[in-house]
Amino acid sequence: MSLFVTVGSTGFDDLVSKVTCQSFLSSLTLLGINKVCVQYGTSEPIFIKNIQTYNGPRIDITGYKYKNSIAEDIEQADIVISHAGSGTVLQALRLDKKLIVVVNMSLMDNHQYQLAQAMESRNYVACSDINDLLDTIEKVKKTDLVPFPSAKPAIFATLVDDQMVIIVYATLVLTQTTTLLENNHILSGSIAAGSYDYYYFSIPAINQVFNKRAIPNIFLSITTCTQPIPPSTFKDAIPSFNAYISLSKSNALPGPDNGISVNDAIHGLTTWTSNGASSEIWVAVGAPSLPNTWTGNWTYEIGVSTNQILHPIIINANRYKDEPFMILDDTDRTNALFSSNPFQGAPPNSTVLITTNLPSELSHSLCAAKLHDLPTYSVNTSITTRGPLNLPRHQFMVSNLTQDTVYSAYLIQSVGSTIGLTAPIHFSTKIDANCRIIYDLPFCNQVAYSVPTNPDTFTTESIWDIANQYDEQALAKFEPFGTALSQFNCDTTQYSLVRNCTDCHRDYKTWLCAVSIPRCTDSSVSGDLTQIDNVSTSPALRDISVGASRNPWVDATMKPGEWTELLPCIDLCYHVVQSCPPFLQFFCPSGDLASMQYGYWQNGSALGNGTLYHFDINNPTCNRMGVSTQLLTISGASHIYSNNVMIFFIVTIVGLFLI
Repeated sequence: MSLFVTVGSTGFDDLVSKVTCQSFLSSLTLLGINKVCVQYGTSEPIFIKNIQTYNGPRIDITGYKYKNSIAEDIEQADIVISHAGSGTVLQALRLDKKLIVVVNMSLMDNHQYQLAQAMESRNYVACSDINDLLDTIEKVKKTDLVPFPSAKPAIFATLVDDQMVIIVYATLVLTQTTTLLENNHILSGSIAAGSYDYYYFSIPAINQVFNKRAIPNIFLSITTCTQPIPPSTFKDAIPSFNAYISLSKSNALPGPDNGISVNDAIHGLTTWTSNGASSEIWVAVGAPSLPNTWTGNWTYEIGVSTNQILHPIIINANRYKDEPFMILDDTDRTNALFSSNPFQGAPPNSTVLITTNLPSELSHSLCAAKLHDLPTYSVNTSITTRGPLNLPRHQFMVSNLTQDTVYSAYLIQSVGSTIGLTAPIHFSTKIDANCRIIYDLPFCNQVAYSVPTNPDTFTTESIWDIANQYDEQALAKFEPFGTALSQFNCDTTQYSLVRNCTDCHRDYKTWLCAVSIPRCTDSSVSGDLTQIDNVSTSPALRDISVGASRNPWVDATMKPGEWTELLPCIDLCYHVVQSCPPFLQFFCPSGDLASMQYGYWQNGSALGNGTLYHFDINNPTCNRMGVSTQLLTISGASHIYSNNVMIFFIVTIVGLFLI
């Protein structure tokens, strides 16, 4: 005779220890059992230790940690000993096996005990304490248990008569039914540790006029809204619940031992697509067991559709794949400015959601983000055409934030008939009061960042007053260049095979706005990492002392005092050299002078003062002024070119200050 022992997806130290100890195994041989297979889960060390030290009568002993399916092992066994997991219990009963159920008292949920007792009361199984296992095995050998009745797919939890038991698999709640999911609807649920919830979905009859080659896809999504609260000493990631799927009515109650495990969960969101494999699915949501020091349940949303994922994550269309769907332009002490990807046609229904203290395990869950939505901020939504493509896009000015605070921002947008969100942008507001966001400038229309000012000496509360003054001084500096360029016959004289005067006008304007409207940032924004110190992947920062701004107008008008500048990307300078006629004699600096005046565009991470900083389009290493990152080719080569470029930086032909 053979015996199969299974402990499920966790472990059951006491049971594994019992069935592999010398006295127990020796006694099995006396009962005529000469083959034992143990699925030991996380109790592997106990199994190995006991087997290595066993020196009793000859017996065939095998074991393993997990398998995708234990159905074959159950089928081959004469007697099965199982934990009280309802999936294993039901699977063994359906295979007409003599089953002994042992409840794991250290992890048990009360419903496990109820299930075991209900099954035993109708003589479908035998229940046993660990210490009584041998007696129970001997009893089961001599006893014929009642065959378990077949279940109809439509009734997973129904008491038919006195001879029928409540069939429970995922929730372990004896009176709970399997919930029917409706197409294009989202349901809310709550699940305790060690419990299961069950769902069923069938493609509506109106959609079932198809042959097997045209079965619509079933899109399933489950998103976690809240999670249990661990004890204060717990520092690891909080585990998520699991999802199991069956495509067959013969397996109407899937689980870890007899279902498709959905493994593509990401930060609170689990999705699955049928790929036309079935017109109906059975779903189990199973929560792991937790110590009794934890409090609370998992809450979640579950939705199914034949059209689309009901909890979509918004990603870029292919034509905009080089930029995230939403970009952080910049922050100041109490504001943050964001812009979306370009859109064509009617503006989409979009807004920004700002969260704080959202658990990292739930960062891709919309319902979790809404529960951590900041209550006091406001969002001013408008449309702009700034950016490399000059196409319309949304911009979101978020106000009423708190100084020096970390937040997460999501773009929320209608996707078909549902609402989707982007991956989060993690950002922090500034410490420095001398930095103030300005945007929507008439002339320097690519400016959308913080600029140096002084709230004490420049008392206006209107960012538009600040923006207009900066814009007007930049326009005044541009006019001599415009006059010089107009003296060149752009229509008849070709000075480049790939550039013309329109390119020159655009690139000079971009460069001029970047150097005459400097970008203000916090000196502590990068943990003292700086390109001046030749640190790989670091921002190009320059600390400006009182009265030392490169544009004297800034000190004379804005009086910012001490502040820190994020330097322009050096590519902006070279774009002018490449685009403008040679007679303008525009040159860019090299060597140390270049590193003092410009920065390089870099992507990557670096460690500063014990903190890992990540630099990308949302946390730039230089001021790109809305230029596409694909055009920052000199920065892409980094310092390789810094000592091999033209020496002089002079624009006296247009009467500008030296920068």
